[in-house]
Amino acid sequence: MPSSSSLLQQIMKDDVFSVLIPTYNRADSLITTLNSVKEQTYRPLEVVIVDDGSTDHTKEVVQKWQSDHQAEDFTILYQYKENGGVSSARNLALALSSGFYIQYLDSDDTIFPKRLETLKNTFSKHQADYIQTGFQGIDENTGEIVQKSFGREGQNMVHLVYRGLLGANTLRGSLTRELAVQIGNWNVEMTCFEDRLYMERAVILAKNPISIREILATATRTGEDRISNKLTSHEGRKWRIYCEAQLVQMSTIVPNIPNNVFQEFKSRLFGLKLRSISMGWKDHAQQCEVLANKVTAQLNTKGKIRKNVAKLGQNGAKLYLLVGGIKRNILKK
Repeated sequence: MPSSSSLLQQIMKDDVFSVLIPTYNRADSLITTLNSVKEQTYRPLEVVIVDDGSTDHTKEVVQKWQSDHQAEDFTILYQYKENGGVSSARNLALALSSGFYIQYLDSDDTIFPKRLETLKNTFSKHQADYIQTGFQGIDENTGEIVQKSFGREGQNMVHLVYRGLLGANTLRGSLTRELAVQIGNWNVEMTCFEDRLYMERAVILAKNPISIREILATATRTGEDRISNKLTSHEGRKWRIYCEAQLVQMSTIVPNIPNNVFQEFKSRLFGLKLRSISMGWKDHAQQCEVLANKVTAQLNTKGKIRKNVAKLGQNGAKLYLLVGGIKRNILKK
């Protein structure tokens, strides 16, 4: 049996790209996602589909697609497991995969035909271990493009994390297996924001994280109940604060971050406290202040205003946020 080091060398030589797809009861829409992978201009390519306990006909759909498209340079693995959540499915998919490059892909999203080819060329050109791209969002019912987010090319990715501007999600990021191993497993307890935690951790731990501006993927937006709808709930706020707590903890291992970036981070935490107060979530508001006080940087002007407004209670917080929303709308026009 070959050693783990020789296996890694073979993977590096073959430049295999692994696309990891967790799915649950999406038999009617999954093929669109799978076909977007099949249409990639890059080879060799490995697709790992983990079925998280589907009760529909997902298995039959995937196995038919697998038999139709399996090839020497396009390998397809399907694995069924008991339902345990999307993070547990992603962890299993990574464990089953063998590629040197990793792309997570949710089963209602798609990637542009040249995405993996562009990523591979960028990985090689810049010796990067994490790459974030742009993406677009489409309305599931109308097919209309409702969102466009471009990659912040040329900007410091770690600074973007602490400024709250990374825009992390599963679809945008791609990374090397070595970095994925360093990050560790996806947090299976989180019901939302798990992608933010994972990708922010990836950027901080990466040796050379970069971003490219190009839009190379599409996310489906729908009004139906789904994980993203939890983001603004009390439970969602708990996990959002958990992500910020991890940033506070990891700040001690990040070198050469300018003071103004940490000032902005501290101000953001007081902004999160204000939003929690406006919702009447005193427990979350208190946690935000505790985290903010752990950041040693002095508050900037916006942070000082937010800290003082927080003392006015729920009505003061609501008024501050209302005025801020009006200003943003005016600037958009």
